[in-house]
Amino acid sequence: MRVTAGILGVWRGDSVNVERLAMKVKSGSETLDADGVFGVIFRSVERFDFDRVEIEDASITWGYSTSTAGAIKNTKLSAKRSASGWKLKMLGGTFSQNWLRDMRVEALELDVSKAGIKIVEAQFGKEDGRITLSGMVKGPIVNPQVDAKGMMEGFPLKGCVHPEVAAVLQGRISGAVKVGGSPYGSSGITVSVQVDLGPEDEIIVTDEFELLDVISLVDRYRSYKKVRFRTGGFTMETGRNVAVFTGIDLSAKDHVQLEGEFMSRRPSDKEVSIAIYKTENLGEEPSPEGETDAESAASEFDLITAARAAREQSDSDEKIRTIFQSEVFGQEVMRREEEARASYRSIPYLVGAVSLGLHPKAFEEKRSPVLSELFPVEKKSGLRWLKLDLNSSLPVAGSELAEKILEHAKN
Repeated sequence: MRVTAGILGVWRGDSVNVERLAMKVKSGSETLDADGVFGVIFRSVERFDFDRVEIEDASITWGYSTSTAGAIKNTKLSAKRSASGWKLKMLGGTFSQNWLRDMRVEALELDVSKAGIKIVEAQFGKEDGRITLSGMVKGPIVNPQVDAKGMMEGFPLKGCVHPEVAAVLQGRISGAVKVGGSPYGSSGITVSVQVDLGPEDEIIVTDEFELLDVISLVDRYRSYKKVRFRTGGFTMETGRNVAVFTGIDLSAKDHVQLEGEFMSRRPSDKEVSIAIYKTENLGEEPSPEGETDAESAASEFDLITAARAAREQSDSDEKIRTIFQSEVFGQEVMRREEEARASYRSIPYLVGAVSLGLHPKAFEEKRSPVLSELFPVEKKSGLRWLKLDLNSSLPVAGSELAEKILEHAKN
């Protein structure tokens, strides 16, 4: 390439090298000039010609909200011009979308053209687990749709669920994966998995789930500290802070059978308020207006009231001091309440119905005759079935049944 290239003639470079790139991908526009803006990617620029772009450290984000966001971070990106657009290859760094967080980018190859983005190959790893995908991203530029399929093998749940859930649920899973939806649509990206536990897979439910802890007190033959389900499966679909589990059929041999279906979602503001105030207000729900004690304090004791008190002649100093202390207290209450709300929002709210099948000896007639009668052995399965109607946050799921078992444990 000559020194005057691009000034007195055409600049022809084999490759453009970039040390670092940070890019946010946004949805397109329906305006008339949108196609022209998008088309720049595929057109050669006059007097400036190159075929490759090499980026040592590229980070790309997408989605319009926390619940729809995804990212590829700190990957090495190589882009080569093709007849229809660009071929992209990425290696290293991490990929995150929905509950699939911080997965290693082992291989990612994309064909970008006016027809859309073809996912030629996508391989992501986490610990010893792996996900492989292929498919397309196409559709209206304002709401591009993802359509990809693949397999999940030995994928660990660790690091993919909130700490509150990780205390109860652990293990690794395998199965067929489907990715759909749009990061710019109302439902966001959806990830569906037809889980079918493989030889090295297991789903572990710990006795942080209160019901298992209580059953341990009655069943003298088995431990429920960690129940390991090693055969069976279920269907899981996640999208925009909601996960739906259907067709659950899991077995921990000679221990527990789990069946049913349920939905896991973020709690509503009302449910968060009920959880916060239930103990302090003896089970009463917050007022319909939704005004909290902290908000009441702030409205009763504000700086305007303090200023008005300062103008009064009688005992104004003491009144100002009382109002100031009340305002500071109100602000502290509001701060602590918001911290509590943030904590409760991260705890899943479960809705649905599941059944636990226990070994016949879990509730022996000679040791717990009442429990043996309440939960008889089913002839078909040979198990004692406990039915749970779920409509509560994860920490208290099954607590009523646990209390019932505890009440009759020695009867």
